[in-house]
Amino acid sequence: MKNEHEHSRHSNERGNTNISLWYNKIDMALRDHKNLFIIVLFALLAAVGLLLVVHQNLPGNKNTNPTPATPPPIPPQPPLVYAEQGQLTPGFPKELILDKSASLANSYAVNYNQNLNQYTASFDSAQSMLALYAAYNTYFANNGWTIGNQVTKYPTSRGIYATKGNTEVSVAIMAVGKKSQTLVNYIIK
Repeated sequence: MKNEHEHSRHSNERGNTNISLWYNKIDMALRDHKNLFIIVLFALLAAVGLLLVVHQNLPGNKNTNPTPATPPPIPPQPPLVYAEQGQLTPGFPKELILDKSASLANSYAVNYNQNLNQYTASFDSAQSMLALYAAYNTYFANNGWTIGNQVTKYPTSRGIYATKGNTEVSVAIMAVGKKSQTLVNYIIK
């Protein structure tokens, strides 16, 4: 019985050895295939990338990114024509300066084209922002202007936009203590 047991043990050891050898061969083969698979995968990815680059650079390909064109030059802006210090530019209606004792800060004109001219004046006034705002509302209402918009939501500024025929006026008034600064734009279309 001892011989049978030893024979059986030797058979198992040989069988286990054979299984181990077989397993090691399979493992090495799989490792070799795994390495080969990784190499083939990288080669395929490189080939696809190269094809994409070559395809994009083919003449007549709609997918190519053309060289960006130089942007067109910016057309010259119309010059500002300033009036002399303390004077209104010709074309600005004097009646739009409602505070006759105001100190004129500056005035200029811009001729955009023959159908569009802008005349601007800014002045400092001893009148308060609220007093000037009320005066402009009254002026526009009494002189045939249509008030299109008013800005009253800010505590230190007011704005009015009015139209009459082919003209527009925008008035911006800012409080400066108990005084005010006003900017009036008069546009003829």
